[in-house]
Amino acid sequence: MPLLVGDGAGGTGATNSASGHSTGNKTPRTAPKPKPPVAANPYPSYSAPAQQTAINNRINSGGSKPSGNVGGPTSPAPAPAPKPAPAPPKPSFDQWLMKDSDYQAAISAYNLQLEQARTAHDNNIQAANMDQTNQLSDWQTQYDRGSEQLLNDFASRGLGNSGLFADAKAKYTTDSEATKQALIDAIMRRIQGEDANLTGTQTNIQQQIQAAKNEAAKRGAGQFTGTV
Repeated sequence: MPLLVGDGAGGTGATNSASGHSTGNKTPRTAPKPKPPVAANPYPSYSAPAQQTAINNRINSGGSKPSGNVGGPTSPAPAPAPKPAPAPPKPSFDQWLMKDSDYQAAISAYNLQLEQARTAHDNNIQAANMDQTNQLSDWQTQYDRGSEQLLNDFASRGLGNSGLFADAKAKYTTDSEATKQALIDAIMRRIQGEDANLTGTQTNIQQQIQAAKNEAAKRGAGQFTGTV
C-alpha cells in the first residue's frame, strides 16, 4: 500500500503500511508572528535630557520642528548700539573770550597802555612830593634868614623888644606862611592832576575794552552762552 504523507501544515498522523503502526497525531506547526517594526528614534544623537527638551519644545510649539541647536550652546545676544555722546555745553562769554585771538591782542595792548599810565602817574607823584619837600626846605631856610635880618634891623635901632618889631615880625610870618601854603597848594594841584589823568586813562581803556568785547561778541555769535 502506498505511504500517505501529511501536508506541510501537519494534520492527522499517517499509518505506516510497512509496520502497521500509526505514527500518532502531531501538533500542527504554525509560522511565528512577525514582530512589529520598531520606530526609529527621531533624535538618535540627543541625550535623554536633550531629547526630552526637544519633545517638550515640539509640544509647546504645536509640533513644529525645533530650530537651532536644541540643548546646545546658544549665540550671545547682539550688543545694543552705543548712544551718541551728548553735545558739550557752550562756554560762557568770558570763557569764549579766552580763545578769541583778536580780543586777547586788544586786551594785551590795553593792559600795556594802562601799566604805562600807572607807571607815569607814580613817577610824577613821586616827583611832585620830592619837589614839595625841596621847596618847603628852601622856604624854611628863607623864612629863618628873613626873621634874623628883621630882628637885626630892629635891634640895630634899639627896637628889638618894641611893639613895632612884634608887628613887623607877625606880618613877615603871615606873608611867609602864605607863600608856604601856595607852594603846598601848587604841589597838591600837580598830584590831583596826575590822579585825574590816570583816572581818565583808565576810563578810556575800559571803554575800549567794552568796545572790543562787543566786536568779539559779533564774531562769536551763537558760540557762547550768557550776555556780554
